[in-house]
Amino acid sequence: MGRKENEDELEQLVSAWTSTHTAEEVEVMMQSVGVPASAAESNKDLMEDYHLQERGYFRWLKHKELGEVPYSGPPFRLSRTPDNQSAAPCMGEHNDHVFRELLGMSEDDINQALVEGGITTEYDLPKMGKIG
Repeated sequence: MGRKENEDELEQLVSAWTSTHTAEEVEVMMQSVGVPASAAESNKDLMEDYHLQERGYFRWLKHKELGEVPYSGPPFRLSRTPDNQSAAPCMGEHNDHVFRELLGMSEDDINQALVEGGITTEYDLPKMGKIG
C-alpha cells in the first residue's frame, strides 16, 4: 500500500478523535506516548500565555512609525550579556550611519549612489543631502 492510499480515511479518524479534545489535551496525550507534539498557537494565544508573560518574554518597544509594538524577547538570557533589544528600524533608517560611519563614504559617493539608484529608500532623500 502507498502511504497516501488511505489518507482520506485517516484524516476522518484523526479529525473525529481530535474534535473531542482541546489542542492542549491532544498535545499532552501525544507526548505521553512518545510522540513529539505541540499545539499550534495563534499570536493571540502566545500573547496570553501565562509562562511567556511570567518570563517577560514579550516587550513593548517604541517603533518610529508604529508606536508601541510588542516584540519577542530573546529565547534565552545570558548573565553577562547586555540586553539591548530595540525596535526594528524603518526602511533605510540607518543608511546615513552605515554609509558615512561604517563604510566611510563621502558626500559625493553618497550623492552618486542616490543618483544611480543604489540608495533608493524615501528615508534617504531628505536626510542625505543634495543630489547633483
